[in-house]
Amino acid sequence: VHVVIRTAFTQAVRQHLIAVNPALGAQPPRSRLRQRSGPECWTAQQLSQFLAATRHLRLHPALHLAAFTGMRRGEVAGLRWGDWHTSTHRLSIARSRQVVAGRSVEVAVKTRTSRRCIDLDADTERVLSAWRRRQERDGHPVGTTDPIFTNAKGQPVHPESIYQLFHRQVRRL
Repeated sequence: VHVVIRTAFTQAVRQHLIAVNPALGAQPPRSRLRQRSGPECWTAQQLSQFLAATRHLRLHPALHLAAFTGMRRGEVAGLRWGDWHTSTHRLSIARSRQVVAGRSVEVAVKTRTSRRCIDLDADTERVLSAWRRRQERDGHPVGTTDPIFTNAKGQPVHPESIYQLFHRQVRRL
């Protein structure tokens, strides 16, 4: 608020509406550290309980993948079936889905180090295989250029949906 008011008064001085910016003499408030709700790092038991409690959810595979790989929600939402290399048990991270002006858009990952390959454990590959079969049963395409995670209508999942699902479940549990 202080920055906005100071900027507005600076503009008023430039336009000769006032002679002096009164906000320049004000002491801006000091920011306080946000208190987190819930644990920052879960134990293996907490993670296991969370995944067991969310197993019934449609997008459980996205939560499982994020938990076992450390992928960001935008990276999970940006995955395509061609990014999963079953022969090497790896996922290639090359793009992300971000929210721009309220819409979900696909973008390249931000940095060179964000472009990477992630090894998958056998259980995560079983979860992805079961998800692929479900996508096929639901009539959603599973070609190499199709998104791995989609909403119920078959559109690429919005990264905020993953975020909201996660936080709803954490609050519930």
